[in-house]
Amino acid sequence: MTNETMDAAKAEAFAGPMIGYINDALIALLISVGHRAALFDKMSVRASADVMWSALKAGQSETKIARRKDAR
Repeated sequence: MTNETMDAAKAEAFAGPMIGYINDALIALLISVGHRAALFDKMSVRASADVMWSALKAGQSETKIARRKDAR
């Protein structure tokens, strides 16, 4: 192996895409873990609870809030 100085531009050109690949792989892993742990199912139930909370806070019925969201 030779003792060559590292070219900073080449190192940056290599590191940029590699960081992107690692980031994409970690996102896929976290999505898989979330699916296996049924977190997405629990989050979908939470969304309807948020509508109910918003309605109570605003002093309106839940159906009015849901209709407004559908109208958007």
